[in-house]
Amino acid sequence: MLNLARKLHGKHKLGIITDNNKERFDLLNKEWKLSDFFDCIIVSAEIGAKKDSALIFEAALDCMKAVPKECIFIDNNRRNLKIPEKMGFATIFHNHEKNDMALLVKELKRIGVKI
Repeated sequence: MLNLARKLHGKHKLGIITDNNKERFDLLNKEWKLSDFFDCIIVSAEIGAKKDSALIFEAALDCMKAVPKECIFIDNNRRNLKIPEKMGFATIFHNHEKNDMALLVKELKRIGVKI
């Protein structure tokens, strides 16, 4: 996933929306240098809302200065796709256990993402 993000960086605006707690995410960010290639990082603990609330997606839209129809939300939990889909985001389920990156790239291309 990180390799794909690195490929897309600079061609597309990239963001992370996470329900990880701030301390854990800060460690991940430091270890993987996520801030180097993600334009916007939304941590639920900082927003006061999780992915079961439109508020966190509205915060991401504000951060990215985007509207839902310009955005794709990818998640490994189908339940987390419902709200952004209702808001107008394109959504993709990515099974993190199978981690089929070829399928994810295929889905992104189908939506119109240049990779």
